[in-house]
Amino acid sequence: AYDPASNTLYWNNGANLFSSPFGATLTPSAALPMTFNGASVNFVALAWRNGKLLGTRNITTEAVYEIDPATGVATQVYVYPTTFDFGGLDVDQTNGRLFGLSDSAPAGSVRGLYEIDTTAQTTTFISGYPGTESD
Repeated sequence: AYDPASNTLYWNNGANLFSSPFGATLTPSAALPMTFNGASVNFVALAWRNGKLLGTRNITTEAVYEIDPATGVATQVYVYPTTFDFGGLDVDQTNGRLFGLSDSAPAGSVRGLYEIDTTAQTTTFISGYPGTESD
């Protein structure tokens, strides 16, 4: 995830969050453990929106989480159906829209790109994967 206001790049390795000023050479921060309800937690995708780090999980409670980049503490923002399995996450920085890639969409839906509306607590299909791609 990239924070354009501070020129900071965020990534995780399992349950540890790292950051670095974005540039030709990255200088990773010390590992910051991420937690949810006091337990260690990992994320499969990260994105930055409106000054907040967001993440998705594809195990346990599948949801969009807001992660405090200073403490690593996560809170649930939107619990979506587990059949979505969002493994990719990005934000349109011009309008704040959040998008996720689903490898296994709910019955009646297809794998592909969805808009995730955390305020309305909805997902909207945008486009399927091209050709025979599945991930």
